[in-house]
Amino acid sequence: MKKIKSIVTILLAITMVFAFTGCNKMPNIQKAFEAEGYTLDNDSLLAAALNKFSEIAAEVVAEEGETANEVVKSHVFTKGLKVGLVLEFKTTEDLIKFYTESSDTLKGFIKDMQETDFMNGNCILISISPDMYEIFKNA
Repeated sequence: MKKIKSIVTILLAITMVFAFTGCNKMPNIQKAFEAEGYTLDNDSLLAAALNKFSEIAAEVVAEEGETANEVVKSHVFTKGLKVGLVLEFKTTEDLIKFYTESSDTLKGFIKDMQETDFMNGNCILISISPDMYEIFKNA
């Protein structure tokens, strides 16, 4: 019986490690966009303007003592005139918290995004380019 408990405990620990490390989808998303010719452009004026979205999101989910950048990071991908903003939440739980504790307007926006696959793991994509959503969804 002790051996079974030990094996179950070890398997549970391994599962938890994979569950927590597999939550961050941003590396896969970045690779997918770069494979399609997009560049990560976090230093432009456009990126600075779009960073306001992450600041708003961070106000909703940040715990006491956390900075906005610790909770939500913004990533801007560009290819010609195509621009997409990916909001990367620290955890999927923070993304859910953003959804449940936002204003009614944001709740409606996020619910619509969930129903249309504009969320991937702990990330949200905001863009007007349909092909960016396809890349994002498949990352």
